Amino acid sequence: VEEQVLIDGYAAQLVAAGLWEWAVYTLMCRFGQSSGVVSRWKQIRAKTMVLQNYRSNSNDRRSFLESVGVPCVWFDEALALQCATSGDVFGFLSHLVKVDADEACASLESTLIPNIFFMNKSDLAEARMVLDAFSVDSESLAGAVFDFFQIYEAITLLEKAPQEEVDTAVPLLLERCNQVEQVFVSYRFGEAKLQGPTLRIIPDAKLVPMSCFLAEVLSQISLFKFQLRALQSHLGLSSTATQILNLAQGGEVMDFGISARENILRWLL
Repeated sequence: VEEQVLIDGYAAQLVAAGLWEWAVYTLMCRFGQSSGVVSRWKQIRAKTMVLQNYRSNSNDRRSFLESVGVPCVWFDEALALQCATSGDVFGFLSHLVKVDADEACASLESTLIPNIFFMNKSDLAEARMVLDAFSVDSESLAGAVFDFFQIYEAITLLEKAPQEEVDTAVPLLLERCNQVEQVFVSYRFGEAKLQGPTLRIIPDAKLVPMSCFLAEVLSQISLFKFQLRALQSHLGLSSTATQILNLAQGGEVMDFGISARENILRWLL
Protein backbone atom coordinates (compact mmCIF):
# COMPACT_ATOMS: atom_id res chain seq x y z
CA VAL A 1 0.00 0.00 0.00
CA GLU A 2 2.83 2.42 0.82
CA GLU A 3 4.37 1.78 -2.59
CA GLN A 4 1.06 2.49 -4.32
CA VAL A 5 0.59 5.75 -2.39
CA LEU A 6 4.15 6.86 -3.18
CA ILE A 7 3.93 6.07 -6.89
CA ASP A 8 0.48 7.61 -7.18
CA GLY A 9 1.81 10.79 -5.58
CA TYR A 10 4.69 11.02 -8.05
CA ALA A 11 2.32 10.39 -10.96
CA ALA A 12 -0.13 13.06 -9.78
CA GLN A 13 2.64 15.66 -9.57
CA LEU A 14 3.83 14.83 -13.08
CA VAL A 15 0.31 15.08 -14.49
CA ALA A 16 -0.18 18.44 -12.75
CA ALA A 17 3.03 19.65 -14.41
CA GLY A 18 1.71 18.63 -17.84
CA LEU A 19 4.05 15.64 -18.07
CA TRP A 20 1.46 12.88 -18.12
CA GLU A 21 3.63 10.68 -20.35
CA TRP A 22 6.28 10.60 -17.60
CA ALA A 23 3.57 9.73 -15.10
CA VAL A 24 2.72 6.73 -17.28
CA TYR A 25 6.42 5.86 -17.52
CA THR A 26 6.72 6.00 -13.71
CA LEU A 27 3.78 3.66 -13.32
CA MET A 28 5.27 1.24 -15.84
CA CYS A 29 8.62 1.06 -13.99
CA ARG A 30 9.47 -1.70 -11.54
CA PHE A 31 10.76 -0.80 -8.09
CA GLY A 32 12.11 -3.94 -6.52
CA GLN A 33 9.87 -6.95 -6.14
CA SER A 34 6.24 -5.83 -6.52
CA SER A 35 3.36 -8.15 -5.79
CA GLY A 36 0.97 -9.21 -8.54
CA VAL A 37 -1.74 -6.97 -7.07
CA VAL A 38 0.49 -3.89 -7.15
CA SER A 39 1.69 -4.64 -10.68
CA ARG A 40 -1.88 -4.98 -11.86
CA TRP A 41 -2.85 -1.73 -10.11
CA LYS A 42 0.04 0.11 -11.78
CA GLN A 43 -0.96 -1.18 -15.21
CA ILE A 44 -4.58 -0.09 -14.72
CA ARG A 45 -3.49 3.37 -13.53
CA ALA A 46 -1.09 3.74 -16.46
CA LYS A 47 -3.78 2.79 -18.98
CA THR A 48 -6.27 5.15 -17.34
CA MET A 49 -3.82 8.04 -17.72
CA VAL A 50 -3.31 7.24 -21.40
CA LEU A 51 -7.08 7.10 -21.99
CA GLN A 52 -7.59 10.41 -20.18
CA ASN A 53 -4.72 12.39 -21.64
CA TYR A 54 -3.69 11.07 -25.06
CA ARG A 55 -4.80 13.12 -28.08
CA SER A 56 -4.25 12.58 -31.79
CA ASN A 57 -1.69 15.41 -31.87
CA SER A 58 0.46 13.74 -29.18
CA ASN A 59 2.46 11.54 -31.54
CA ASP A 60 5.83 12.33 -29.91
CA ARG A 61 4.52 11.24 -26.54
CA ARG A 62 3.02 8.13 -28.08
CA SER A 63 6.33 7.21 -29.71
CA PHE A 64 8.13 7.64 -26.41
CA LEU A 65 5.63 5.52 -24.47
CA GLU A 66 5.52 2.77 -27.07
CA SER A 67 9.31 2.61 -26.92
CA VAL A 68 9.11 1.80 -23.19
CA GLY A 69 6.49 -0.91 -23.62
CA VAL A 70 3.08 0.79 -23.56
CA PRO A 71 0.70 -1.24 -25.82
CA CYS A 72 -0.33 0.61 -28.99
CA VAL A 73 -3.96 -0.47 -28.52
CA TRP A 74 -4.22 1.84 -25.50
CA PHE A 75 -3.80 4.83 -27.80
CA ASP A 76 -6.38 3.57 -30.30
CA GLU A 77 -8.80 2.95 -27.45
CA ALA A 78 -8.23 6.51 -26.22
CA LEU A 79 -9.00 7.90 -29.69
CA ALA A 80 -12.06 5.65 -30.00
CA LEU A 81 -13.43 7.00 -26.72
CA GLN A 82 -12.84 10.58 -27.85
CA CYS A 83 -14.67 9.92 -31.12
CA ALA A 84 -17.53 8.33 -29.19
CA THR A 85 -17.76 11.37 -26.93
CA SER A 86 -17.90 13.74 -29.90
CA GLY A 87 -20.42 11.58 -31.78
CA ASP A 88 -17.98 10.63 -34.56
CA VAL A 89 -19.27 7.15 -35.41
CA PHE A 90 -16.85 6.58 -38.30
CA GLY A 91 -13.80 7.57 -36.28
CA PHE A 92 -15.02 5.53 -33.34
CA LEU A 93 -15.33 2.36 -35.43
CA SER A 94 -12.03 2.86 -37.27
CA HIS A 95 -10.12 3.05 -33.98
CA LEU A 96 -12.17 0.48 -32.07
CA VAL A 97 -11.56 -2.24 -34.67
CA LYS A 98 -7.85 -2.06 -33.78
CA VAL A 99 -8.72 -2.64 -30.11
CA ASP A 100 -11.46 -5.27 -30.23
CA ALA A 101 -12.81 -6.46 -33.59
CA ASP A 102 -15.81 -8.22 -32.03
CA GLU A 103 -16.88 -5.14 -30.11
CA ALA A 104 -16.36 -2.98 -33.19
CA CYS A 105 -18.57 -5.32 -35.21
CA ALA A 106 -21.28 -5.19 -32.54
CA SER A 107 -21.08 -1.39 -32.47
CA LEU A 108 -21.24 -1.26 -36.28
CA GLU A 109 -24.42 -3.32 -36.27
CA SER A 110 -26.09 -1.15 -33.64
CA THR A 111 -24.97 2.34 -34.67
CA LEU A 112 -24.06 2.58 -38.35
CA ILE A 113 -26.03 -0.02 -40.29
CA PRO A 114 -29.58 0.88 -39.13
CA ASN A 115 -29.11 4.48 -40.34
CA ILE A 116 -27.44 3.72 -43.65
CA PHE A 117 -30.53 4.44 -45.81
CA PHE A 118 -30.75 7.97 -44.40
CA MET A 119 -27.20 9.16 -44.97
CA ASN A 120 -26.11 11.91 -47.31
CA LYS A 121 -23.66 11.28 -50.14
CA SER A 122 -20.43 11.85 -48.20
CA ASP A 123 -21.56 9.90 -45.13
CA LEU A 124 -22.75 6.99 -47.26
CA ALA A 125 -19.44 6.84 -49.09
CA GLU A 126 -17.57 6.77 -45.78
CA ALA A 127 -19.98 4.19 -44.37
CA ARG A 128 -19.38 1.90 -47.33
CA MET A 129 -15.63 2.13 -46.80
CA VAL A 130 -16.16 1.09 -43.18
CA LEU A 131 -18.41 -1.77 -44.29
CA ASP A 132 -15.75 -2.90 -46.75
CA ALA A 133 -13.34 -3.40 -43.85
CA PHE A 134 -15.90 -5.62 -42.07
CA SER A 135 -17.19 -7.48 -45.15
CA VAL A 136 -14.70 -10.36 -45.08
CA ASP A 137 -17.40 -12.60 -43.63
CA SER A 138 -20.18 -12.65 -46.24
CA GLU A 139 -22.58 -14.12 -43.67
CA SER A 140 -22.20 -11.19 -41.30
CA LEU A 141 -24.63 -8.29 -41.28
CA ALA A 142 -21.90 -5.92 -42.47
CA GLY A 143 -21.00 -8.24 -45.34
CA ALA A 144 -24.64 -8.56 -46.38
CA VAL A 145 -25.17 -4.79 -46.40
CA PHE A 146 -21.98 -4.31 -48.41
CA ASP A 147 -23.19 -6.91 -50.97
CA PHE A 148 -26.62 -5.25 -51.02
CA PHE A 149 -25.16 -2.02 -52.38
CA GLN A 150 -23.03 -3.90 -54.90
CA ILE A 151 -26.12 -5.72 -56.19
CA TYR A 152 -27.95 -2.42 -56.53
CA GLU A 153 -25.12 -0.94 -58.58
CA ALA A 154 -24.93 -4.05 -60.78
CA ILE A 155 -28.66 -3.85 -61.55
CA THR A 156 -28.35 -0.17 -62.42
CA LEU A 157 -25.56 -0.94 -64.89
CA LEU A 158 -27.49 -3.84 -66.46
CA GLU A 159 -30.36 -1.56 -67.44
CA LYS A 160 -28.25 -0.18 -70.31
CA ALA A 161 -26.27 -3.35 -71.03
CA PRO A 162 -26.72 -5.63 -74.09
CA GLN A 163 -29.25 -8.43 -73.62
CA GLU A 164 -26.52 -11.08 -73.86
CA GLU A 165 -24.76 -9.54 -70.89
CA VAL A 166 -28.05 -9.32 -69.02
CA ASP A 167 -28.83 -13.00 -69.63
CA THR A 168 -25.41 -13.97 -68.27
CA ALA A 169 -25.48 -11.72 -65.21
CA VAL A 170 -29.06 -12.14 -63.99
CA PRO A 171 -28.80 -15.75 -62.68
CA LEU A 172 -25.66 -14.87 -60.71
CA LEU A 173 -27.26 -11.75 -59.27
CA LEU A 174 -30.41 -13.64 -58.33
CA GLU A 175 -28.26 -16.15 -56.47
CA ARG A 176 -26.47 -13.30 -54.65
CA CYS A 177 -29.85 -11.79 -53.76
CA ASN A 178 -30.94 -15.09 -52.22
CA GLN A 179 -27.71 -15.38 -50.23
CA VAL A 180 -27.96 -11.83 -48.90
CA GLU A 181 -31.66 -12.30 -48.17
CA GLN A 182 -30.90 -15.37 -46.05
CA VAL A 183 -28.45 -13.37 -43.94
CA PHE A 184 -31.00 -10.62 -43.29
CA VAL A 185 -33.73 -13.16 -42.53
CA SER A 186 -31.48 -14.94 -40.03
CA TYR A 187 -30.75 -11.64 -38.31
CA ARG A 188 -34.43 -10.78 -38.29
CA PHE A 189 -35.31 -14.00 -36.48
CA GLY A 190 -32.36 -13.52 -34.13
CA GLU A 191 -32.96 -9.81 -33.70
CA ALA A 192 -32.87 -9.98 -29.91
CA LYS A 193 -29.10 -10.28 -30.02
CA LEU A 194 -28.93 -6.90 -31.76
CA GLN A 195 -30.90 -5.12 -29.05
CA GLY A 196 -28.39 -5.36 -26.21
CA PRO A 197 -26.23 -2.35 -25.36
CA THR A 198 -22.73 -2.19 -26.77
CA LEU A 199 -19.80 -1.56 -24.47
CA ARG A 200 -19.42 1.96 -25.88
CA ILE A 201 -22.21 4.51 -26.11
CA ILE A 202 -22.34 7.13 -28.88
CA PRO A 203 -24.06 10.20 -27.38
CA ASP A 204 -26.78 12.03 -29.32
CA ALA A 205 -26.95 9.23 -31.90
CA LYS A 206 -30.39 9.03 -33.49
CA LEU A 207 -30.87 5.45 -34.56
CA VAL A 208 -33.46 3.84 -36.80
CA PRO A 209 -34.86 0.71 -35.08
CA MET A 210 -33.12 -2.42 -36.33
CA SER A 211 -36.47 -4.09 -37.03
CA CYS A 212 -37.38 -1.24 -39.39
CA PHE A 213 -34.04 -1.46 -41.17
CA LEU A 214 -34.39 -5.23 -41.67
CA ALA A 215 -37.96 -4.88 -42.94
CA GLU A 216 -36.90 -2.22 -45.42
CA VAL A 217 -33.82 -4.02 -46.70
CA LEU A 218 -35.78 -7.25 -47.22
CA SER A 219 -38.39 -5.29 -49.14
CA GLN A 220 -35.67 -3.80 -51.34
CA ILE A 221 -34.20 -7.25 -52.06
CA SER A 222 -37.61 -8.45 -53.20
CA LEU A 223 -37.65 -5.45 -55.51
CA PHE A 224 -34.18 -6.36 -56.80
CA LYS A 225 -35.46 -9.80 -57.76
CA PHE A 226 -38.42 -8.26 -59.54
CA GLN A 227 -36.11 -5.93 -61.46
CA LEU A 228 -33.77 -8.75 -62.47
CA ARG A 229 -36.62 -10.86 -63.79
CA ALA A 230 -37.92 -7.83 -65.66
CA LEU A 231 -34.51 -7.32 -67.28
CA GLN A 232 -34.35 -11.01 -68.14
CA SER A 233 -37.74 -10.66 -69.86
CA HIS A 234 -36.50 -7.75 -72.02
CA LEU A 235 -38.44 -5.19 -69.98
CA GLY A 236 -37.00 -1.80 -69.08
CA LEU A 237 -36.90 -0.46 -65.56
CA SER A 238 -38.96 2.61 -64.75
CA SER A 239 -37.91 4.64 -61.71
CA THR A 240 -41.58 5.53 -61.26
CA ALA A 241 -42.64 1.90 -61.20
CA THR A 242 -39.81 0.62 -59.05
CA GLN A 243 -39.73 3.54 -56.59
CA ILE A 244 -36.31 2.46 -55.43
CA LEU A 245 -34.18 4.60 -53.13
CA ASN A 246 -31.21 6.18 -54.87
CA LEU A 247 -28.86 4.23 -52.63
CA ALA A 248 -25.71 4.29 -54.72
CA GLN A 249 -25.85 8.05 -55.28
CA GLY A 250 -26.55 8.68 -51.61
CA GLY A 251 -28.06 12.15 -51.99
CA GLU A 252 -29.75 14.05 -49.20
CA VAL A 253 -33.06 12.57 -48.04
CA MET A 254 -34.92 15.46 -49.69
CA ASP A 255 -33.41 14.40 -53.04
CA PHE A 256 -34.87 10.90 -52.88
CA GLY A 257 -38.38 12.07 -53.80
CA ILE A 258 -41.69 10.37 -53.10
CA SER A 259 -40.13 6.96 -52.62
CA ALA A 260 -38.01 8.09 -49.67
CA ARG A 261 -40.86 9.98 -48.03
CA GLU A 262 -43.03 6.88 -48.21
CA ASN A 263 -40.30 4.83 -46.54
CA ILE A 264 -39.77 7.45 -43.82
CA LEU A 265 -43.50 7.54 -43.05
CA ARG A 266 -43.60 3.74 -42.95
CA TRP A 267 -40.71 3.67 -40.45
CA LEU A 268 -42.27 6.39 -38.28
CA LEU A 269 -45.54 4.48 -38.13
